[in-house]
Order: sequence, then C-alpha cells, then structure tokens
Amino acid sequence: MHLATETNLVPVRAVLHVEQSRIARRSGDLALARRELRAAETLFEQGGDARGLAQVRLELAQVHIDAADPDRADAVLQVFNFSEPPSEEQRALLDVRRGEVARLRGKTAEAKRRADAALGRAIESGSLPARIEARLLLARLQPSAATFRTLDEDLKRFPAGEYAFERRLVEIALGSSGASAYAAPETTAALARHRSREPALHEAGVLALERAGDTAGAAQARTRRDAALKTIRRGLEATTL
Repeated sequence: MHLATETNLVPVRAVLHVEQSRIARRSGDLALARRELRAAETLFEQGGDARGLAQVRLELAQVHIDAADPDRADAVLQVFNFSEPPSEEQRALLDVRRGEVARLRGKTAEAKRRADAALGRAIESGSLPARIEARLLLARLQPSAATFRTLDEDLKRFPAGEYAFERRLVEIALGSSGASAYAAPETTAALARHRSREPALHEAGVLALERAGDTAGAAQARTRRDAALKTIRRGLEATTL
C-alpha cells in the first residue's frame, strides 16, 4: 500500500519541484531553480511523462535566458530538434524561448520570425500565457501602438505578477518615460518579487537613460546590470543539467 501510494505521488512531487523552481528563479537563486528542475526531470522520466519533461526543458531554458546566456539556453532546447513538445501551447513557448535566444544574440529577424510563429501557435492553442509571452517578445522587437494595445488587452485577463513586471521592463526600455519608470519606487518594489530579472531591468534602464541623454546614469545602470548578472549566475557555471 505504501509503495502504491508513493508511485501515485510521483507526478505530484514532480510538479511541486517545478513550482519550487519557479519560486527560486523569481528570488534570483538560479542554481536552486536548476536543482529543482533536475529533481522534476528525474521524476517525470520515471513516469514516462513527455509533457512534463518538455516543461522542464522550457523552464530551464528560461533560467539561462534570465542569466543572459543564450548558448546554454539553446543547448537545453536542442532536444526539441528531434522531438517537439507534445502540446501546441508548449510548442508556442518553445518558439518564444528560441526567439529570446535569437534576440540575445542580436538576430532580430530570426527572433521576429519565432515570435510571429509563437503567437500563431498560442492563438491556435487558446493559451493566454503563451499569447502574452509571444506578444511581450514582439513588443521588445517591434514596438508599436497596435502591439502594446493587444498585449495590454491580454494582460487585463491575467492576474498581476510576472507578466506585469515584464510589461514594465518593455515600457522602461522603449517608452517615452522610460528613465523615470526605471527610477520609480514601484519598480524597485516590484523587483523584490522578480530578482532573476534584475539584469534585464538594468539593461532596460541603460536603454532608457541613453535615450534621455544621461550618459552617467546609463553607465551606472550598466554597472548594476553586470553586478546583478554576476550574482544570479553564481553556481550556474560550475555544473550543467
């Protein structure tokens, strides 16, 4: 009876590890996030759960994207060259991750192609989170009034949280009041709940301050970005999944 109960709990435990990895990632502990995903991967493999294994890879790729490491993120996603994720929602998120990798490498045209593909898949799957992630990527790549309008319409349907903070990053990087938004107390307060995105915040700040002609401020933001990257990368360089 005990063994049967343990077997039945395997998928529950795996999902809990994925949730714990998300908490660790938001707190900025990417090494812990990866360890939790490693534990989830083992359990999903035991259960032969293809969807769960695909989710682990998508989550791990995001860990490396947060660390601004497109090469490691791309390596994690290589497995999908041979076998696509089982769900249309996950295939949409895969396109988003590949688009973010391309964006970090400065390959804007490829990133835009991936973002468009992701949005199409997200709409077909009916997944609101995938649609928001695709629109966020498009907003970073090709900001326009129409892009922001559709993104904000989707965000109204989703609880405030991670995506709302990502929207703030886009506004800082590209909006007319980006420099003031970067320095706003509410931005600092929101960052406390999204520590893994601190490098992205300061990178957005660099863009905003350079656009405003504040060379000294941009230099300070760049220093903060580099320090934040060093902190969240701690422990990631030593091992791989």
